[in-house]
Amino acid sequence: MKSTHKWALAGALVLLVGALFSVLQTGALWTASSTPGAATTVKTGRLAISADSGGTTQLDLSSLAAADMTSGTSVQVPLQVFNTGTVKVTYQLNTVAATAGTTPPPLNLRVAVVSSTGACTPTGTPGTELFNGSITSASTTARQLAAGASEVLCIAATAPSNIAANQNGTYTFTFGAAQA
Repeated sequence: MKSTHKWALAGALVLLVGALFSVLQTGALWTASSTPGAATTVKTGRLAISADSGGTTQLDLSSLAAADMTSGTSVQVPLQVFNTGTVKVTYQLNTVAATAGTTPPPLNLRVAVVSSTGACTPTGTPGTELFNGSITSASTTARQLAAGASEVLCIAATAPSNIAANQNGTYTFTFGAAQA
């Protein structure tokens, strides 16, 4: 064999060994395994709350409005919250804030859980109270809903004694949800 071929063969062998070593090293860097313990639980599912069983995510509180509110005027509406997902969720009212560009009157807000939409009567204080105070400081503690379950919130807005004339605006209610 000519010495040139020997050097070429030796060089090719070095390259092959180097490439093989590189592949083995890279494979070790990209491979990992672990055996979970007996207490390991993996859960998957779809997280969703909505304002109807069809999955509508825009909560319509337009009926929580009154024209010409005076001191003590109140409006109360039911809001049914559905868990349309496949896992248990916790949800809550996070905030209520004046919608950008509007200056609504400083209302008082009451939020309570009631047994049905019919239990949220136009007057009175039905249900188990979750919040009662200034609308702009409104928030509730987290509530749990099983997959496919629903519950009714009774939401009441009341004009305070110091309400000024000719105020008009809207509030944005923000709810949050997480897997329980």
